[in-house]
Amino acid sequence: MQNISISKKIKELREQAGLSPRDLATRSGLSPAYISKLESGEYETFSLKTLKQLSEGLKLTLKTLLESLGFINNDQKQNLGEEMIACSFRSNGYTAKEADKIMEYAKFIKGQTDKK
Repeated sequence: MQNISISKKIKELREQAGLSPRDLATRSGLSPAYISKLESGEYETFSLKTLKQLSEGLKLTLKTLLESLGFINNDQKQNLGEEMIACSFRSNGYTAKEADKIMEYAKFIKGQTDKK
Protein backbone atom coordinates (compact mmCIF):
# COMPACT_ATOMS: atom_id res chain seq x y z
CA MET A 1 0.00 0.00 0.00
CA GLN A 2 1.16 3.48 -0.73
CA ASN A 3 -0.06 5.61 2.15
CA ILE A 4 0.78 8.92 0.45
CA SER A 5 -1.41 8.23 -2.60
CA ILE A 6 -4.14 6.83 -0.34
CA SER A 7 -3.98 9.90 1.88
CA LYS A 8 -4.27 12.18 -1.14
CA LYS A 9 -7.22 10.17 -2.44
CA ILE A 10 -9.02 10.36 0.90
CA LYS A 11 -8.53 14.13 0.92
CA GLU A 12 -9.77 14.31 -2.67
CA LEU A 13 -12.87 12.25 -1.84
CA ARG A 14 -13.55 14.45 1.18
CA GLU A 15 -13.26 17.61 -0.91
CA GLN A 16 -15.48 16.14 -3.65
CA ALA A 17 -18.10 15.49 -0.97
CA GLY A 18 -17.85 19.15 0.05
CA LEU A 19 -16.68 18.28 3.54
CA SER A 20 -14.14 19.93 5.80
CA PRO A 21 -11.83 17.63 7.77
CA ARG A 22 -13.95 18.37 10.86
CA ASP A 23 -17.15 17.48 8.95
CA LEU A 24 -15.67 14.14 7.89
CA ALA A 25 -14.54 13.47 11.45
CA THR A 26 -18.02 14.16 12.80
CA ARG A 27 -19.78 12.10 10.14
CA SER A 28 -17.38 9.16 10.42
CA GLY A 29 -17.02 9.09 14.19
CA LEU A 30 -13.26 9.59 13.90
CA SER A 31 -11.37 12.42 15.59
CA PRO A 32 -10.34 15.55 13.67
CA ALA A 33 -6.73 14.78 14.66
CA TYR A 34 -7.03 11.30 13.12
CA ILE A 35 -8.41 12.74 9.87
CA SER A 36 -5.54 15.26 9.78
CA LYS A 37 -2.92 12.55 10.31
CA LEU A 38 -4.67 10.28 7.81
CA GLU A 39 -4.64 12.93 5.10
CA SER A 40 -1.01 13.84 5.81
CA GLY A 41 0.06 10.23 5.19
CA GLU A 42 1.09 9.41 8.77
CA TYR A 43 -0.77 6.09 8.76
CA GLU A 44 0.41 3.10 6.73
CA THR A 45 -2.35 0.66 7.59
CA PHE A 46 -6.07 0.95 8.10
CA SER A 47 -8.41 -1.33 9.96
CA LEU A 48 -11.57 -2.51 8.29
CA LYS A 49 -13.51 -0.64 10.98
CA THR A 50 -11.76 2.64 10.08
CA LEU A 51 -12.36 2.12 6.36
CA LYS A 52 -16.04 1.43 7.09
CA GLN A 53 -16.27 4.60 9.19
CA LEU A 54 -14.63 6.63 6.41
CA SER A 55 -17.01 5.18 3.83
CA GLU A 56 -19.98 6.13 5.99
CA GLY A 57 -18.59 9.63 6.57
CA LEU A 58 -18.09 10.08 2.83
CA LYS A 59 -21.51 8.53 2.11
CA LEU A 60 -19.93 5.83 -0.02
CA THR A 61 -20.31 2.10 0.13
CA LEU A 62 -17.31 0.30 1.55
CA LYS A 63 -16.79 -1.33 -1.84
CA THR A 64 -16.76 2.06 -3.59
CA LEU A 65 -14.25 3.44 -1.09
CA LEU A 66 -11.99 0.39 -1.48
CA GLU A 67 -12.16 0.73 -5.26
CA SER A 68 -11.42 4.47 -5.05
CA LEU A 69 -8.39 3.82 -2.86
CA GLY A 70 -7.10 1.14 -5.24
CA PHE A 71 -7.56 -1.78 -2.86
CA ILE A 72 -9.78 -3.54 -5.38
CA ASN A 73 -10.89 -3.31 -8.96
CA ASN A 74 -13.23 -5.51 -10.92
CA ASP A 75 -10.38 -7.90 -11.76
CA GLN A 76 -9.26 -8.21 -8.15
CA LYS A 77 -12.49 -9.08 -6.32
CA GLN A 78 -11.14 -12.46 -5.23
CA ASN A 79 -8.10 -10.80 -3.68
CA LEU A 80 -10.27 -8.39 -1.65
CA GLY A 81 -10.73 -10.82 1.22
CA GLU A 82 -7.04 -11.67 1.31
CA GLU A 83 -5.98 -8.01 1.32
CA MET A 84 -8.49 -7.13 4.02
CA ILE A 85 -7.24 -10.00 6.18
CA ALA A 86 -3.61 -8.99 5.64
CA CYS A 87 -4.52 -5.35 6.40
CA SER A 88 -6.20 -6.50 9.59
CA PHE A 89 -3.05 -8.35 10.68
CA ARG A 90 -0.92 -5.26 9.93
CA SER A 91 -3.28 -3.01 11.88
CA ASN A 92 -2.94 -5.40 14.84
CA GLY A 93 0.82 -5.06 15.08
CA TYR A 94 2.08 -7.61 12.58
CA THR A 95 4.66 -6.39 10.09
CA ALA A 96 3.81 -6.51 6.41
CA LYS A 97 6.26 -9.42 6.03
CA GLU A 98 4.63 -11.34 8.89
CA ALA A 99 1.16 -10.72 7.42
CA ASP A 100 2.37 -11.97 4.02
CA LYS A 101 3.78 -15.13 5.61
CA ILE A 102 0.49 -15.79 7.40
CA MET A 103 -1.41 -15.35 4.13
CA GLU A 104 0.99 -17.72 2.34
CA TYR A 105 0.38 -20.32 5.05
CA ALA A 106 -3.40 -19.82 4.82
CA LYS A 107 -3.24 -20.38 1.04
CA PHE A 108 -1.17 -23.52 1.63
CA ILE A 109 -3.75 -24.84 4.12
CA LYS A 110 -6.58 -23.95 1.74
CA GLY A 111 -4.79 -25.85 -1.03
CA GLN A 112 -4.44 -28.88 1.23
CA THR A 113 -8.13 -28.89 2.17
CA ASP A 114 -9.22 -28.42 -1.46
CA LYS A 115 -7.36 -31.63 -2.40
CA LYS A 116 -9.33 -33.75 0.07
